[in-house]
Amino acid sequence: MDEIFGVPMTTIMLTVLAIMGLCLLTTVVIYLRNRVIFSMAVRNIPRRKAQTVLIMVGLMLATLIIAASLTTGDTLDHSITSSTYEGLGQTDETIAFAGEADADAEISVTNPPVAIAIVEQLETRLADDPHIQAFLPMLTVDVPIINPDTRLSEPSIIITGIDPARIAAFDTLRSPEGAAIDFSTVPPGSGVISEDLAEQIDADIGNQLTFYYDNQPYSIEVAAIATGSILTGFSSVGESTKLLGIATPLPWLQSVTGLDGQVRFIAVSNTGGVEDGMDRTDVVMLRLESALEDIEGGDHLGVNPIKQDAIEGAQFFSNVIMSAFMMLGMFSVAAGVLLIFLIFMMLAAERRPEMGMARAVGMKRRHLIQSFTVEGTVYDLGAALLGAAAGVGVAFAITRVMASLLGDFVAITPHASFRSLIVAYALGVSVTFLTIVFASVRASRVNIVQAIRDLPEIQTRQQLRPQRHGWRPDRLVRHNLGLFRYYVGWSPILTVVGVLLMIQGGAGHSMFVFSLGLSLAALGIALILSRFLPQRLVYTIVAAVMLGYWLAPDGLLDPILPRLEGDVEMFFLSGIMMVTFATLIIMWNAEVIVWLISLFGRVAPRWLPAVKTAVAYPLASKGRTGMTIAMFSLVIFALVTMTTINRNFAALFSTEDADAGWAVMVTTNPNNPVPDLIGALRTTPRNEVDTDHIVAVGRLSGTDWSSSRARFVGGAGDEWQDYQLNGMDQTYIEHAEIPLQSRAIGYESDAAVWEAVRSDPALAVVDSWALGDQALFSGSFAPRELEILNTRSGQTDVITVVGVIDAKVSSLSGLLIHEERFMSLFDQPDTDRRYVKLKTDDREQAVTMAKQIESALLERGVQAIAIDEMIEQFASIQRGFLQLIQGFMGLGLLVGIAALGVISFRSVVERRQQIGMLRAIGYQKTMVATSFLLESLVVAILGLLSGTVMAVILSYNLITSDEFSEGAAFTGFVIPWDTISLFVGASLLASAVMTWIPARAASSVPIAEALRYE
Repeated sequence: MDEIFGVPMTTIMLTVLAIMGLCLLTTVVIYLRNRVIFSMAVRNIPRRKAQTVLIMVGLMLATLIIAASLTTGDTLDHSITSSTYEGLGQTDETIAFAGEADADAEISVTNPPVAIAIVEQLETRLADDPHIQAFLPMLTVDVPIINPDTRLSEPSIIITGIDPARIAAFDTLRSPEGAAIDFSTVPPGSGVISEDLAEQIDADIGNQLTFYYDNQPYSIEVAAIATGSILTGFSSVGESTKLLGIATPLPWLQSVTGLDGQVRFIAVSNTGGVEDGMDRTDVVMLRLESALEDIEGGDHLGVNPIKQDAIEGAQFFSNVIMSAFMMLGMFSVAAGVLLIFLIFMMLAAERRPEMGMARAVGMKRRHLIQSFTVEGTVYDLGAALLGAAAGVGVAFAITRVMASLLGDFVAITPHASFRSLIVAYALGVSVTFLTIVFASVRASRVNIVQAIRDLPEIQTRQQLRPQRHGWRPDRLVRHNLGLFRYYVGWSPILTVVGVLLMIQGGAGHSMFVFSLGLSLAALGIALILSRFLPQRLVYTIVAAVMLGYWLAPDGLLDPILPRLEGDVEMFFLSGIMMVTFATLIIMWNAEVIVWLISLFGRVAPRWLPAVKTAVAYPLASKGRTGMTIAMFSLVIFALVTMTTINRNFAALFSTEDADAGWAVMVTTNPNNPVPDLIGALRTTPRNEVDTDHIVAVGRLSGTDWSSSRARFVGGAGDEWQDYQLNGMDQTYIEHAEIPLQSRAIGYESDAAVWEAVRSDPALAVVDSWALGDQALFSGSFAPRELEILNTRSGQTDVITVVGVIDAKVSSLSGLLIHEERFMSLFDQPDTDRRYVKLKTDDREQAVTMAKQIESALLERGVQAIAIDEMIEQFASIQRGFLQLIQGFMGLGLLVGIAALGVISFRSVVERRQQIGMLRAIGYQKTMVATSFLLESLVVAILGLLSGTVMAVILSYNLITSDEFSEGAAFTGFVIPWDTISLFVGASLLASAVMTWIPARAASSVPIAEALRYE
C-alpha cells in the first residue's frame, strides 16, 4: 500500500521511526548516565519467567493488531495489482465509444464498435510521440462455447480478434510455461485459448471447438494455450479471476460477426515496461484526447486510463479493507494499552518493599521511573517483534478466508511488505513505550515506610501536601507544581481543553471534535466537583448524563446542539467514551452489587462467605478492576455492535419479498437472442424442461451503470449520477410482487401505483437508495420528476417517480420504467433478463428448473440461477466477512482474558496471608478456590454485560437513523442472541480456565506457611 487514510506510507514510516527513535533515545540516555539503574532494571526480567511470558503476551497484542491490519491491506493491494499487471500487460489505455454525453469509454462487449481506420490516423498523427509505443485494434464478442470431444461447455466466454501485424509491441501472449507464442502463425479459423478456459472445458491443442454467434454454430481450432490476459478475453478488469477467452485473427472474427472494418476498442501501449509505462498515462491521455478531436468520428470516442484506474481501484479497495480492520482493531489496541498499564501497576505493587528499601537508601523517585522505563523498554522491543511476526501470521490466515470468499473475483496471494512491518513495529514500540512511561510515573509514587512494611497505601493530607526543600529554582518549580496539583489538580486544564474542542467542533460542524471535547469537559468537571461533593454522587450523575448523550436516539438532541456531521471514526470514539462512563457508574456503585450478592445468602448460606469475599476484593481495588472491566467491555461492545448491525441488514435483504415474486432469473446472451423463452424451451432437441410448471415469464431490459445517468429535476439529487435503468414488459409488471415502502400522494395502495406504471409509460418507481433523496423515503411524497440520460446517444427523457421499492426486495436495483419508454431511449439494452414464475414456491424445484433451462439453451449462452440461491450466495459472502471480522476482533478478548490471568496469578502472591487467615477461621480449600474463581467471573460478567447492553442500544439507534439506513425500511430490530451468547459464553469459559490454575494454587497454600509469609 502507498497510503493510509490519505497519508503516504513513506511519510508514516519516517514519522513513526522518528517517534520510536526518541523513545529509545530515552533508554540510551539512562544507560549512559546511570548504568546501575539500567543493570538493576534488566536483572528483573529473568526473575519470574512465567510472569515475563504473560507480560510479553500483553505487550505484543497492540503490535499484532496493527501488523495484521497493515499486512491484510498489503495482501489485497499486491494481489489485485499483480493480477492487473498480468492481465493488462502492455495495455495502458484504451480508446472506445463514449457517446454524446462523454461517458466512460468502457471496453464492454456491448459497447458500440468503432471504425478501424481511426487506428491508422492515430498512428500517423502520433508517430513521433515519445510517450506512445503502439496501438492495437481489438474486436470482442461474448459467445457460448462447447468442446464436442469432452461435452464440456461455458455459457459465456470472450473471443477477441487481434491484428497480427500490430501485436508484437504488446508481447503478452505467452504459454503457461512462459514461452512466447507467435500469433502471426495462427491461421483464420484458429485461436489461442486461455489457460483457464482450457481447464474449464478440458481442451488441448488441436481440438475443434464450437461457438455460437447469432444462433449459428462456428468451428474454431485450438492453435495454442496461453495465460489469460486482455488479449484472450480480459474484457473487464476485476470481474473474475477466471479469464475465459480465445484470441483469434481480427479479419476472420470480423467476417464471422459481420463487423468488417470495425473493432470494439483500441488498446494503447505507452513507452516503457508493464509497470513504469503507466507513469506516462496522464501525458498520453492529453495527447490522445487532442488527437481524437481532429479525427473524423473521434468526437464520439473517449480515452480510458484502464491500467491506472485498475491500480487506483486496487489501492482504494485494499485501503478500505485495511482501514476497517484498523478501525475495529483499535478497540483491541485500546484494551491492550489498558493491559500494559495494569501490568506495570501490578509489577509496582509486587515490588513495593523493594522500592521502599531503594528509596530509604537514597534512590530518588526519578530513579524508580527510569528503572521501570528501562525494564519496560526491554520487554517492549522483544514483544513488538513477536507481535509483528504474529500479526503477519494472523493476516495470512485472514487472507486465506478472504480468498475463499472472493476467489471468484480476486486472486488473493499472501504478501507482507517490509515497509508495513516497520510501521507496525515502530508504532507498537512507541505506543507501548508511552504507556509504560505513564504507568511508571504513576507507580513511582510510594510512601517509603508503608512500602517497606508492604502496608496498604494510605495517604494523609500532610503526606499529600508537597514539602518545600530549600530555595533552589528547580525545587521551587516542583514545589509550586505540587501545590497546584494538591489544591487545584489538572481537572481545570482538562475542562478548558474540552470546552475549546467543543467550540472548534461546533464551528467546523465536526461531531468527532465536539463530542470528544464534551466528554473531556465532563470528566474535568467531575474531577473538580468531587473535591467538594460526595464522589459517588458526582461521578454517577456525570457519567449517567454523558451515557445519555452518547446513547440518545438520532435527532433527539438536535434542537440543543449545533449542526454536526460525523463519519466512521465516531464508532471508535463512542465506544471508548461509553465504556469509560459505564465503568465509572459500575465502580462507584459497587455497594449495590454487594447488596445483590447478599441476597444470595438466603438461597445458599454455606457459600455466602466465599461469594462475599469474591465480590468485595475486586470492588475494593477500583482502579485495577475498572481497567479490567473496561477491557472486556471495549471488545464485546465492538463485536456485538458489528454483529447486530450486520444481522439486521441480512434480515432486511433475505426476506420473503427479496425475490420480487419470481423463482428463476435467466440472462440471455446479446449475440444469441431468445425472443420467446418458453417457445425456445419447447423446441430444444433434448426437450428436458417441463414448461407446464412455468406460470409466467417477464422480461427486464437493463443498462450498465455507465450507460445511463439520472438526476432529479430541482431539489436534492440534481447532479447527474450513474444509475441503472430497467424496462419492464407487461408480463413482468402484472406478475411481479414488489412491495413499496413509500408512494406518491394520490396513490392509496401499492397496487394503484403498479397499475399506473403499467398503463402510463411516463411513470416509474425507484429503488430505496435512489440518488440519496431522503424526501422519497417518507410514507408519502409529492411526485418527483426524474431526468434520465442515454450516455451513448446523449438523448434525455423525463419521467415521474410515483413509488419507492421496499429495500427488502434485494434482487432489484435502479429505476424501473415501462419497456415502451425504455426502448424509446435505449434501442439496444445492455442486458436482457427473463424472470420465471413457477406454480410452487419450492426452492429445490427452482434450482432444478434453472439448471434445466441453462442446459437446454446451452448453445445460446443462456445463464440461469434460482433467485433464492443467488440471494443466499450474497448472504453467505456477507456472513463470511462478518465471521472474519468477528474472529479478528475476538483477538481483543485475549487481552481481557490475559488481564484476568495476570490479576489472578498476582492475587495469589499478594494475598497469601489473607488466604492463611481464611483457612485458619474455617474456609475449606474449595471455598478458597471458588472465591478466587468468582472474582474473575464477576469482573468478566460486569464488563461483558456493560459492553453488550451499550452495543445493543447503540445498534438500535444506528439502524433506525435516517442517515445510517438511507431510507431502508427496517420492519423490526433483530438482536442476535445466539452470537452474543456464544461471545459471552466463550469469554466466561476462557476466563474461568485462565483463573482456575491460580485458584487451585491459592487453595493449596499451607495455613502456617501463609500466615508466616511476608
